[in-house]
Amino acid sequence: MKDLLNLMWRTKRHRIIVSKDGAPYQLLSHMDVVRYMDKHSGLIPETARNSPVKSFMSTSPVTVRTDGMPLY
Repeated sequence: MKDLLNLMWRTKRHRIIVSKDGAPYQLLSHMDVVRYMDKHSGLIPETARNSPVKSFMSTSPVTVRTDGMPLY
């Protein structure tokens, strides 16, 4: 879980393709991680549960127009 979250944070991606035998196997989204953490909250260290949300959030989110073109 920690490796997955670090990968999502480092690459600024909300979805990760998991491969099996070199082929796409499953798509995991940031919401999948949130749901898992909610369901298994007892496994999350106390320090993480008490950390402010802003310590996990991006400070410069990417925004797009409805036609898919990035805003600058």
